[in-house]
Amino acid sequence: MVYNKFISIRTRDAFTWWKKKHELQELAKDLYETGPVRAQYWTANKEIDNLKDFMRREHYTEDQIDKFYDDVCDTTEHLMKKYLIRIKIRQDEKNKTLPMIWNRWREFVGVRKLVRYQF
Repeated sequence: MVYNKFISIRTRDAFTWWKKKHELQELAKDLYETGPVRAQYWTANKEIDNLKDFMRREHYTEDQIDKFYDDVCDTTEHLMKKYLIRIKIRQDEKNKTLPMIWNRWREFVGVRKLVRYQF
């Protein structure tokens, strides 16, 4: 009798664990297919298609459109990689000051260019 109760409790726990895991997988699937991320993806694709149609109406060739699209995608990927590296550096204890140093250097270069432009 004790053995049967132990087995039934373990079976119930297994089903409860499976139910939680299944619900999490369904939630992730629902968010991917119908959530706000998917809506942003559809909106972005619609905007890209509209821009391509506009460029066609402005008499750009398909090669020019594809080259422009690839250049924009490459730039975006480069910026995302740069931002991710900066976030990872901020989390590293040894290199926490690097972003501050980069920002100060950027400010210094900006001021130097401004002074050069003024004179």
